[in-house]
Formats: sequence, C-alpha cells, structure tokens
Amino acid sequence: MMINLRNVVDLRRLAHTDTLTNTNNRGHFMELLEETLQNSKSISSPLTLILFDLDYFKLVNDTYGHAVGDDVLRMVSTVVNSFGLRQTDFWGRLGGEEFAIVLSETHMTDSVAVVERLRNALSDKEFKYGKGNFHITASFGVAENMPSDDSLTLLKRADNAMYKAKAEGRNRACFASNLA
Repeated sequence: MMINLRNVVDLRRLAHTDTLTNTNNRGHFMELLEETLQNSKSISSPLTLILFDLDYFKLVNDTYGHAVGDDVLRMVSTVVNSFGLRQTDFWGRLGGEEFAIVLSETHMTDSVAVVERLRNALSDKEFKYGKGNFHITASFGVAENMPSDDSLTLLKRADNAMYKAKAEGRNRACFASNLA
C-alpha cells in the first residue's frame, strides 16, 4: 500500500488546526506551550503567556446568531495574524471564545505594550450587521513563567488573572503575580 504524503500532511494540519480560525487548536497549542516552556527553562529564558476571552460573546451569538459569532472569531484570528508576532511566538484558540498567545523570551513587563495594542485593536474593530454596528472587547490575563511552572500551572495563573480582569469590569488586562 502506497502512502500519499499529501494526505498525511492534510491529516496533520487537521489534527493541529482549529478549522474556524485557522490557528492552533487547544491540543496543539498545549503541546507547543509545554515544549516551549521546557526549552525556556533549560536556558533560563522568560516566557509570557497571554490568555484572552471575548467579553459578552454569548450575547453576540444570542443577538445576531452563531454565523455572526463565527465571523467575530474569524476576525479575531485576522487581527492576531496581522499583529506582527515574531516567528518564535505562537497562538491558538483554546475553545469557544478563548485564545492564548505565547511570547517567548519575553518578560511580563515587556508584554504590557503588546497586550494593550491587541486589546485596542480588538475593541476598535467595528462589526456591521444589518443596519446596526457593534464592537467586541476582550479581557486579558498575563503570566510569566516561574521555575516551578508546568504548562497547566502557567495557564492557571494566566486564567486567574483573566477572570480578575473580567471581575474588574472587562476590556482590560490583569497581570499574575510572579511570587510563589
């Protein structure tokens, strides 16, 4: 039996890609995060994880329908892809309206400008639906790796910071403490 390499490549892409946003899916993102985190630890290099969730996204789906919600998710992908991330950085859709970005060799303090630019780019984007327009905002949680972190603990710290941003009014970023 002959194996078609194109089919193997297509299957690999499907296994690693979120088909709606055409970025890394949760499984592949987590694999990349763990690998990058281990590499970062081995050379004592910082790494920053940015987690963000679209604010009131359920309301978009309930008001305008899931097709418009899908358009919003694709727009997020377009914004992030055009954002100028470095080749060493990567991002993905973790599920629903939740996304994550890894900035390798980056301290959390150096990520503040990146997070604010992205937050503004998303909130400035106007959606037109019928005769109406609407905007989307996002809440961000940011965490820098610590020596004791694995991918799940780093993700948990970023997640806690993101939920703090939501609790403090949404459309903002909160930064996780790097104290153990």
